[in-house]
Amino acid sequence: QYAPSSSTYTPFYLAATDAPRPFTRGSLFKYDPSVSFWNFAAAGNWAARFYKYAMVVVKQTQEDLEAAFSREVAEMDVAAQKVLDDCAASSKDCDMAAAEKEVVEMLTKFTHTKGDHTVESWRNLLPKLITQFHDGYSAENLDGKEITMHKLFYPKWWLEDVGFFKNGPSKDPDAIMFAPNPSSATPVNSDGELVYTHASYMSGVVASALLASALSVSIGIVV
Repeated sequence: QYAPSSSTYTPFYLAATDAPRPFTRGSLFKYDPSVSFWNFAAAGNWAARFYKYAMVVVKQTQEDLEAAFSREVAEMDVAAQKVLDDCAASSKDCDMAAAEKEVVEMLTKFTHTKGDHTVESWRNLLPKLITQFHDGYSAENLDGKEITMHKLFYPKWWLEDVGFFKNGPSKDPDAIMFAPNPSSATPVNSDGELVYTHASYMSGVVASALLASALSVSIGIVV
């Protein structure tokens, strides 16, 4: 369904009557969040932009899902075998064909449930990645009162070693190599990282709204 590094090994029983719908449909002509491929591709492509950092989150999702699936498959194997063993032990009192049909239904339901769970988990992973990694920053402490924005870029020593600053474009005096330093009004911690609180964020929103209103009035007067 997609690259192993950006997908999850999902249990499908061969005895199941059919595979989960998200894994049996889809088109490269149009993005569809109900299709497994597109959820893997979307999260994987976004994570690739900040690979060293974002793939840690992706890997955790994979490990959580696959560890749970491993336990649940073992439990389902035992439950399915028990249905058959109990039927065989009861001799003439059990219809083996009916018991086998029950097992197939169990395995089919299990396969669909785990397949749907995989797709839902990766669908939820994308907005999580976008929230934490965007615009060259990693947002830390998202569950706290303050969010720390950690800049993601190559270290200066590495850039110097590979001759980054010697490239033609970087000699342009008007070229912007890095984001400008935060203004004094922007909250910064001791490490030089941006720190946002709910209050500071709302202040920015209000300021933007006031500026937009002022511009609208000015344009109206000119017209």
